Amino acid sequence: MNFDDEYYFIRKNETNKCLPSLEPDTNTAERRYWYRPQPMTSPPLVFSNGWRTEFKEQGIKEELADILFEGSNFIVRDPIRHAILKLDLPDLHMHPAVYIDDSGTWHEDYCYVSFSKHFDCWDRKESTYFPRPINVAGQLMYKMMTYSLNEDVLRRTPLQKRLMFQMGQTTTAMIACHHSIAEIFRQDGLSGARLQAIKDY
Repeated sequence: MNFDDEYYFIRKNETNKCLPSLEPDTNTAERRYWYRPQPMTSPPLVFSNGWRTEFKEQGIKEELADILFEGSNFIVRDPIRHAILKLDLPDLHMHPAVYIDDSGTWHEDYCYVSFSKHFDCWDRKESTYFPRPINVAGQLMYKMMTYSLNEDVLRRTPLQKRLMFQMGQTTTAMIACHHSIAEIFRQDGLSGARLQAIKDY
């Protein structure tokens, strides 16, 4: 079994130039939401289009998809949120999010997807990466060039616990999903995301 054939990275569809890039407002940024899950009782995370000025200059009208990205992380609309929740994934956290579009309209049907623990499952022998890691808060992170998954680690991990995860010990910490749930994010190419096979990274 080659696990590299079974997994996809969930990435922004860069071919669609109308998709915004998420930028947190000041209050949201100060909450360091990308490092730790937010308390359930805390306010929604608030984002807008970080490319708003560029879009205006180029006459681009933003397109609101069901998945909007901030680097490797993303927010999802309610239908995708419900589908993910049904999977009962370990270490998954979703927090209410608001997207304020370029016209100032608030869209409150989003949730920010994050994981409290990352899953370090890439093969140090078969992957290619810069040998000198970056120390981030006491953790060594590697800049990746190609990925290959560690078969021993994945075999020891029940499928339910690795249907979807955030890659550990890497600078980008991309979120990956198993092919069996890929359609949740693909939506015939209309979701705002593209699924890149790990073997093709």
